[in-house]
Amino acid sequence: KCADTQVRSTKSGHLTRGDNFSPFKDSFEAKQNFYTIFESAPIGILITDKEMRPLHTNRSFEKLLGYTTEEFRQMFFTDFTHPDDIHNSKTLFQSLLNKKRMRYNHRKRYICKNGSTIWANVAVSLVSDSIGQPLYTIAMVEDITEQKNVLDNLKQSEEKYRNVVENA
Repeated sequence: KCADTQVRSTKSGHLTRGDNFSPFKDSFEAKQNFYTIFESAPIGILITDKEMRPLHTNRSFEKLLGYTTEEFRQMFFTDFTHPDDIHNSKTLFQSLLNKKRMRYNHRKRYICKNGSTIWANVAVSLVSDSIGQPLYTIAMVEDITEQKNVLDNLKQSEEKYRNVVENA
C-alpha cells in the first residue's frame, strides 16, 4: 500500500481524511463538487446505512439495476442481491461494522428490476464518525457481466477441447 488514511466524518458532518488534504476552498464548494463527482461517476455508487438499506444511489447505479432513487430507498439490499450472494455480502458487511476491516472488495451478482442478473465487482468502505463509530458505507459498483461471460465461455471452450484431446 502506498498510503492508508482513514475517512472520518467531523462533528459538522463533513468527510475528512486523516492527512488534512482538501482540494476544495469551502464547505459549499466541497458539497457541490462531491455531488458532481457522485452523480457523474462512470460506475455505480451506493451509500447504505448500518442495516444495509440504501440511503443514496447515483445515476450509474440506478441505470445499472433499473431502479429509481425512490425505489431503492424502499428496499433492503436483499431485494436486489442474488440469493446465492446474500450470506457472503452480510458476512463481509458485518466485518466492517465489527471493525475487523475498513474496506473490502468482492464479486457478486445483482438482480435487476427486469429480472435479469448482472455480475459486479464491488468495493465497499466504512465511514465512521470522529470517535470511530460506524455511520454508513460507500460501495463502488462496476459491471463485469461481459467479462464474466467471456471468461465462462473460454472455460467451457477449453473444457470441450480438453475432452476432445483426451478422448482422441
